[in-house]
Amino acid sequence: MTNGSSEIEIIGQCCDGIELLEILKFKIPDIVLLDLEMPKMDGLEVLKTIREEYNSKLKVLVFSANTSNYINLKLMQMGADGIIFKKSSTEELINAINVVYKDSVFFQDSIAFKMLSNKHNLKKESLDHFNNVDFEILKLICQQKNANDIATEMKMSVNTINKYRSKLMEKTNSQNLAGMVIFAIQNGIYVIPNKTPEGI
Repeated sequence: MTNGSSEIEIIGQCCDGIELLEILKFKIPDIVLLDLEMPKMDGLEVLKTIREEYNSKLKVLVFSANTSNYINLKLMQMGADGIIFKKSSTEELINAINVVYKDSVFFQDSIAFKMLSNKHNLKKESLDHFNNVDFEILKLICQQKNANDIATEMKMSVNTINKYRSKLMEKTNSQNLAGMVIFAIQNGIYVIPNKTPEGI
């Protein structure tokens, strides 16, 4: 799908989840584009294994036809760096890959909208140990800004922003940026723009 892009090199392809895990023993890509619906071992099981074996160092963008709110929240809680629907255009897919590659998190408007719609069912946490800088950085992460973007906007060094992000990972009890996005939305730190995506 992305062979037409000079920015992206495909270093391996597989037919099922088991084959993917075998490939990862010999080749470590910058990003795994993970199909949620695969034979032998589905995307959820593969993602769980990747996070157990590679922690958050290996970026995973999930490619899915499933629009279930529960599944998408589950994927993000398990450490997916982004989710993109199979009906998306090639341009949207390339953009999602680039966003994740630049150390940010990607989720489409429809996923964000459903997360917002469901936030009253999620457990809220105390925010007493967060300061204004924490809140601002979380908001920018939710806007898919990477460390360089945040540093420029907040007039801080990239190193300082990375230290804040590491501390926020602990404060929000998250495995990766996607976990921080979920935390920020469910606790009202970030409010998704009030628009209803197509297809909802």
